[in-house]
Amino acid sequence: MRREIIEIANNLYKKYGSDDLHFIVSKLKAHLFEIPLGKIVKEVYFKDLKAIVIDPNLHFYRKRHLICHALGHHLLHQGKKTNYFIDLDKNFYEGLKVREIEKEAEMFAAFFLIPEEKLNPLLKEDWIKESPDPILELSEEFQVPPDLMRKRLEFEGLAMPMNSFYKNILAKDPVCFEEKIIEIV
Repeated sequence: MRREIIEIANNLYKKYGSDDLHFIVSKLKAHLFEIPLGKIVKEVYFKDLKAIVIDPNLHFYRKRHLICHALGHHLLHQGKKTNYFIDLDKNFYEGLKVREIEKEAEMFAAFFLIPEEKLNPLLKEDWIKESPDPILELSEEFQVPPDLMRKRLEFEGLAMPMNSFYKNILAKDPVCFEEKIIEIV
């Protein structure tokens, strides 16, 4: 499935020649709404309505990430039934399904927003090789949150060690890099 997800992300990027998510959402006959969702949930995808709801108070990079994550669900999981409202610790099988579906949507987002054709040449540049942790610079280059950039590199087997700056941030606020995402089926 990994190769298929990467292919879908690459083909979509090439087809539209852009990562303008508002444009792509409309081309895929989905709908995007910005509605305050509170402090925990930041994005919701309503499969039956083909609607993505995103919190308008998020940073631009986080919005791009979560909209693209929802697009991953839209493209990859239309036929899958998943219950996100059960206790996943008590229902092991359902928990595995949810984790797999979320990983697939995250992989789609990472490969669409950070396409191979743009990333690979950058990874060969000297400033990347010389940097102890180029995640922030790469995040700026692709306009994605640092945690998505790190995941993208991990998907390639190129994960870079987390420097003390990130470790300190995570120690103080472990939720800062992990937004809560749910899907309504």
